Formats: sequence, C-alpha cells, structure tokens
Amino acid sequence: MTKLPLRHAGRVVLVTGGVQGIGLGVARRFLAEGASVVAADIVEADFAAAVADVARAERTHYVKTDVTSLESVENAVAETVAKFGKLDILIPNAGTASFGDIETVPVAEWQRILDIIVNGQFFCVRAALPELRKTRGNVVTTASISGLGVNFSLNSYFGAKAAVINMTRYMALEYGKDGIRFNAVAPGPINSHPGPGALFEYPELEKHYAEVTPLGRVGIVDDLPGVYSFLASEDASWVTGQTIVADGGLTLWTGEFNLGTVMEAQSQAAG
Repeated sequence: MTKLPLRHAGRVVLVTGGVQGIGLGVARRFLAEGASVVAADIVEADFAAAVADVARAERTHYVKTDVTSLESVENAVAETVAKFGKLDILIPNAGTASFGDIETVPVAEWQRILDIIVNGQFFCVRAALPELRKTRGNVVTTASISGLGVNFSLNSYFGAKAAVINMTRYMALEYGKDGIRFNAVAPGPINSHPGPGALFEYPELEKHYAEVTPLGRVGIVDDLPGVYSFLASEDASWVTGQTIVADGGLTLWTGEFNLGTVMEAQSQAAG
C-alpha cells in the first residue's frame, strides 16, 4: 500500500464485517493511516496476518461478532475498549444480500437480510454510543446505491439499505449535540470478493457494468476506503448526515434516450 499520511494516528476504529471485502479494505486503510483497528466479523479469520503488510499486530484485534445480536455487538465494543482503551470511529459495515422477488423469497431469508443490515446497524450504534460520547467520535455506515434507487430481484436489500441511509440522517440529527458525526458511503457494484458466490463470478455481469458505468469499469475494494477515511477524519469535521455516492457515475444517467441523437436524426429527416 502507498504510504499515507497518519491522519488517524492514535484513534481506535471498530469495523464490522472487517475480515473480508469492503470491510477488510477499510480496516487496512485506517491501519495504514495510523489507527488501531478491531475487526468484528462472524467469519473467523487471522486478521493480524491479513493486514501484516500495513500494521504491526499490536494495533490489530479480531473479535467474533454476530451483528444480529445486541449482546454480541456489546461484547465487541467492550473488547475494543479493553484492548485499546477507547473507541473513536465505528464502521457498521456488515451486510449481505439475496435474490428473489416478494412472492418467492422465503420469509426467513427476507428477515435475515433485515436483521444483518438494519438491526445490525441499530445494535452497533446503540452499543457504541456511550464510548463515542466520551471521544466525540463518529460513525461511517455502509449504505448502497440500492438505498437510493432500485433494480430487479434484490427484494429486502433495497429497503434495508434505504433504512441505513435514513437512520444515518436521523442519528446525525439526534446525536449532533454530543459532538458525534454520522455519515454514509453508498457504493455502486464492487468486485469485493472474487470467486464462487460472488456477483462478478459471472463475466457477463462485469462486462455489462463496465459498459453502463461512465468510468468504464467495475469498482474494486480499493476504490472505497479513502472515502470512509475522509468522512471519519477532521477534514470532514463539518460534514454530518450525508450520503456519499461512490459508484463510478453509474447512477448519473436518468435512463432517458440520448436526446441529442434523437433531435439530430429528426433534423436530418426533416432536411
């Protein structure tokens, strides 16, 4: 990783979903900028080994965490404070998705997505607030362009990510008096964990997204961590309640025809 300024030196960060995909990329960025980072994830992994190229083991900690359980999240916060003495930045990033429409998705699967994304954020913030008040810290949530618009087949994911965005706004309003900032990052499609079960294991999807995204490619994990770092930094000290879209321009287009082409064709026909 390119050497970065240590703008988070001395800070303590808790990242849920922190041992894989976007969460791991974010954890690596904060470590590279001087923070101590706790990765909380239901997936068991050697977090220290995964980030050994950017940080010494003493600045890292892993705690197995189920974000659908308030008790489990409270334990993650407690371990963070026990290990590093405080909590400055919370990144409630854990999430997942499943495919199917309203008529066919199993009710248990619908509920599982909401539990991880919506309840997970609620539990994380609830558990962390007492510590964030002490440090006048901040929270950067992981939303999605799926919380701002919709596509086919992802059913509860769209509602869950929309909830993340509006919950982030609400919490920014409610807890601004405590000096705590809340912001969200809304990524577009990210090739976050290549391999079986990942969205972009289907080559035709990567080709499609590259064609319809103005920047001409699919996003990768390294496109996002700098956005989280900025929002959590003093550079964004006057920014709260905002959702920053990071999608390569995918959501810019209104979906209309190219009006210039249509008008030119009509002009030529009339001539």
